[in-house]
Amino acid sequence: MNQQILNVAFEEDADAEAILSMKEALSAFGEEVSFYELPKRGPQASILLLTMSSVVLVFGVSFAKKFGEKSAEAAWQLIEKGLSKLYAKHFGESPEHRIYYVASNEKKLPNTKYSLTLSLLCAGSKGEKIKFIYETKWSQAQFNKATRAYLRAMPEFTSNSTGVIQELIEKHPTRVSPFLIAWDADSEELIFVDVMPAASGI
Repeated sequence: MNQQILNVAFEEDADAEAILSMKEALSAFGEEVSFYELPKRGPQASILLLTMSSVVLVFGVSFAKKFGEKSAEAAWQLIEKGLSKLYAKHFGESPEHRIYYVASNEKKLPNTKYSLTLSLLCAGSKGEKIKFIYETKWSQAQFNKATRAYLRAMPEFTSNSTGVIQELIEKHPTRVSPFLIAWDADSEELIFVDVMPAASGI
């Protein structure tokens, strides 16, 4: 993958209609976006949120800078348009599609309010990996607010490892990677998501 552009990775059985809609919307970025189909592995780790989502947008440092420029609004709208079909089918109070995982030969829904369908990834200037995650039951408005909050926080972090993301890293040191961040609907701020048991010592 090109470390400077927007890379979209998706599992081979990911929602074809949503992926096509995303390709059409993001084509406006031209050669600054690339798509990769990956073999399906499914949620395999015991800590599901640390595994790869079905669809992942990986933001390179040069691409992330767009969201700190005066023309950021246009870029935000294209990303939102690209994610709209995915939201419509996989999010909300009664999503059309859900991701299950297998445990003890049974198909189960993940015991988390966060979606395994979509995540955004970026890395700081020091190599710290960040994964932005979404609550499955968010409304469309909440989903879009979260997306903008994630994109708005990227430029400082990817260029200089500064800003709100760096502050969260320093407040919650952990050896777990990637570092999980979510938007909190009540405070409308970014928060650290701890998926490790308190007694783990990690």
